[in-house]
Formats: sequence, C-alpha cells, structure tokens
Amino acid sequence: MLKFLLLLSTLSLAFTYGQSDRYELWVALERFSQTYGGGLDEEGLKSVLVEGQITQGTDQYDFILRKRSPDSIRYTQSRADRSITFGYNGVSGWQLTNWEESSEIRALDKFEIAILREEADFEGPLLRNFENYNNRIRLVRSDRVSDEPVRVIEIDRINQQTIRYYLSEKSNYILMRESFNTKGECILTTYYRDYRLISNFPFAFEVENFVGEEMVSFAKISKVVVNPGVLSFYFEKPSH
Repeated sequence: MLKFLLLLSTLSLAFTYGQSDRYELWVALERFSQTYGGGLDEEGLKSVLVEGQITQGTDQYDFILRKRSPDSIRYTQSRADRSITFGYNGVSGWQLTNWEESSEIRALDKFEIAILREEADFEGPLLRNFENYNNRIRLVRSDRVSDEPVRVIEIDRINQQTIRYYLSEKSNYILMRESFNTKGECILTTYYRDYRLISNFPFAFEVENFVGEEMVSFAKISKVVVNPGVLSFYFEKPSH
C-alpha cells in the first residue's frame, strides 16, 4: 500500500508541475533496463563475443567483436590475407594491421580513442543511467520506425554531439539511432533489425549504417556468445 501511495504521489507531482514527459521518460528507461538487464543482474551480462560479416560498398569482410564489462573492446575485420584489429583496455587504444607475412602496430590518437571508448561502454547511456545523465537526457516525441510506434530519446554527449535513440513501444528494443554533430546535422543513421534473444538478452542480427541516403555498411551477425570468459590480454596492446 505504501508503494502504491508513493506512486500516486509521484504521478500527482508530475502532472501538477508539468513534468509528465519527465515521468514518461523515466518509465521508458525503466522498461528498457528491464528488457536489456533487469531481472538478469544476478548472472549479468559481463562479456560478449560476436561474429559475422560486414559489407562496405562492394567489399565484404569477416569480423569478430569481443567486449568485456565495463569498458574493454577488441574488434577484428579481415579478408583473405589482410586483417585490421582495434583494441581498447579502458585506458589506451591500439591498432594492429596484418598482411601477408608482415604486421604493424600503432597507438591510437585521442580522437580514435574517443570513438573506441564510446563503443566499449558496455551498458551505454540508456541502461540504468538516468540519474548520471539527468539534464542531458530527454524524451523528444513519439514517432514510427518501419510503421512501428517508438519513443524518441535524445542524449547530449560530453563531446557536444547528440545521439537520438528510437525505442520500440512494444518490445523496448532500439530500432534506430541517429548521431548529430555540433551543428545539429545528422551525420549517421543506424537501423537495428532481426532481433533475437541469446541467453535472454536481445541482439540485433542485422545492422545498417546510412550517411544521408547512402548505405555505408551492412553487418549481418552469424554468432553471439554471452559471457564467453574473455581474458584481459585480448584488450592489451600486442608486443609484436
């Protein structure tokens, strides 16, 4: 009964002070957290291994992605006798290029590390981070993606870029994401399709990236392993 009264009190305050959008945002993020991690925290999603193929223009590559909580990532893209690997261990980033019988290793610059750091963020800004983002996260509007009702949530990143997430009202899955530069121009649109549950966690098995009307990449996942036991050395800079 006490919880029920507290909920009624919260609703009353929200409508009284014109904060209904704020409350709806909180509800949307709570539902998202339940879908992507709620009720599963005891076991938790601590690491993931993803394999598949990515098409860029007329070229196709195999890829392997390893991530480990909270902020480590290793991504390898390969074709024939050439491969390129990016790694980030939460502090520093590196790139390893292999071709035929030679290889090259280099440290990433600050701009490249910032990109990897964002990709390495295991939970992302929508999962249980409402209080951390507070004034930088907001519910923009309701919309439709592929004729499916969505809630549009916008987040101002620390680097002054803005990310817009389109969450399905039915499944709570991310159906689309837009990235905006500091001028407010959309620089990348990503579509997430063919969701499947792996160990009760949702994964999109098809990911399309567009710049304007042009598709710049299409990733098709063939394998996902949840909590594969990825070791720390995977994310460290190779010695040679």
